[in-house]
Amino acid sequence: MKNSIFAKPNGMWKEMLSANRIRLQEDFFKAQEIYLDKNNEWSGDWQGRDLLAQLCHTVFSGEPTDELQPLFDGFEEHLNGEGYFGEKIDPNALNEQQWAGNGWVLRALCLWREIEEERPQRLIEKMVRGLFLPYSDVIDRYPTSRAHIEEGSHAGVLLAGSDRGFRFSTDIGCIYIALDGLCHAYEYFPDAELKRMIRKMTERFFATDVEACRFQTHATLTALRGIIKFSEITGDNRYMGEVVRRFELYTKRGMSLSFANYNWFGRPEFTEPCAIIDSFMVARRLYRITGEQKYLALTYRILYNALVFSERGNGGMGCDSCVNEQTPALLCMEDAYEAYWCCTMRGGEGLCDCMQIAGDDKHLVLELLFDCEIEAGGGSVRVQTQFPYKNEVTVTATGTAPGFGITVCLPIRAKVLSVKGAVVQEEAGRLVLTQIDAELSLHLAFMPELKQKEVAGGYIYDYGVLRLCRTECAPKSDFKMATDGGVLYSVPRMLRCPGKEEGLKARVYFVHQKQI
Repeated sequence: MKNSIFAKPNGMWKEMLSANRIRLQEDFFKAQEIYLDKNNEWSGDWQGRDLLAQLCHTVFSGEPTDELQPLFDGFEEHLNGEGYFGEKIDPNALNEQQWAGNGWVLRALCLWREIEEERPQRLIEKMVRGLFLPYSDVIDRYPTSRAHIEEGSHAGVLLAGSDRGFRFSTDIGCIYIALDGLCHAYEYFPDAELKRMIRKMTERFFATDVEACRFQTHATLTALRGIIKFSEITGDNRYMGEVVRRFELYTKRGMSLSFANYNWFGRPEFTEPCAIIDSFMVARRLYRITGEQKYLALTYRILYNALVFSERGNGGMGCDSCVNEQTPALLCMEDAYEAYWCCTMRGGEGLCDCMQIAGDDKHLVLELLFDCEIEAGGGSVRVQTQFPYKNEVTVTATGTAPGFGITVCLPIRAKVLSVKGAVVQEEAGRLVLTQIDAELSLHLAFMPELKQKEVAGGYIYDYGVLRLCRTECAPKSDFKMATDGGVLYSVPRMLRCPGKEEGLKARVYFVHQKQI
């Protein structure tokens, strides 16, 4: 988020961000609760995710959340002598959940480092030296194949006993969540030993058949985000081909028909917004790196089909059923209606990331088109749209400096209806606006098509980036289309449900028996 430009959202995204921020001020997320460390199997996890979420909302809004300073004040007194959360590591029975949890703490410290220098810098270095570097060789023992287990639920637990020097989690592969924190830490602590460890973990990760091992998709995607970050920091792209291949495996074998996730490869039991957010962030960054249109379209599909359904009426995030050909219904999971212990906090980073604008003060890149206002180029840029529910978009700019430019990214086919005050050049999937006058106005329209695909048990339908469904809560959907086979809708937003009861009644169906 360093030196980022953020959009000020209106409408739907403003509601979602506000609801999540308000939820994160409640008792579950206050310092006196967070630092109790009630679940020492996941030491650092709750603390790291909470601090990261509070920092994300603070950086995005420019105003500290109420809970940020108490978290800062109590932070160090709850670390052990080696500089991390939890008991001192047993090198013969390393708790992979403790590495994962403290990986989130590292991520939070790195964001803290962007707004304060000395204290978080010291804490980053001490944690890396205390928790990770002394045990870097143990990653050589982490299995690249393993027998299937069917244990585990919405919150991972440690399996009994130890094996190969590890205490393994039912969140299979969660040790690689730490890779995300380590890669981000390298930006502020470019230590040669840390670089070697990151490369060792990365190569071990890519040597693993994550599908055969039934890895947790969240752990898989979080690791990919870290590896992308490491590539950005170092300029070393040696692993990017593997990142692309592993993400493709996820989209084919770990993603549901509603563009959410299976919690584990090969086990479509429930979705997890942590992974939905990670998949959005990976897709968006792969679009930036490759420029390939498919990643931009996928970014939109994850947001408007999966993420919007997973945010609850209280601003928290919860787990849902996995939609596939055998189970066509999407519904909220009663026993994890809100996963406040992880997903609600990850929602803080994911929602704020949506608002982050690519480019710089001289040239904005509008990857995601939503109703918002942006201060850039010495003036203001205004985007007015209800895309993808409605198809017209207007971009205006006033008071920007000479030489300022805007690139508008197009996830589906579009046409320019009118332009005033700029020269527009069409590139592959993009409109590049240059020579912008003091007053700019661009009006364009997307041209989505209704597409039908046959799957086992029926048909699925897409309209642009929306996957259409039948629903029992149609008034809460933002889009509907009358067809010969009946009325199809966009996925409803649970944010509009006033409480848990109504949310649990929400049921939508993606696989349709009748061909339209």
